[in-house]
Amino acid sequence: MKTIAADYLKRWYIEMLIEDEKQHLGLGDYRVIRYRAIVRHLHLADVVYVCLTHAGIKASRAQGQKESAEAWTCQ
Repeated sequence: MKTIAADYLKRWYIEMLIEDEKQHLGLGDYRVIRYRAIVRHLHLADVVYVCLTHAGIKASRAQGQKESAEAWTCQ
């Protein structure tokens, strides 16, 4: 039972990632037919998601501090 629940939670995080990428990062908006172009689009959407997540975590850890432009760059 624990294994099933753990597997479901892993899937749930992946489903939420894809939903966020579709709603906010244009994951499903590609207008190309070539396979390589679609793969590149998917990779770019994933990189943007990771950068935004990193920036959000970094900014939330700096509570009480003045927000700087560096908090929103992916480094």
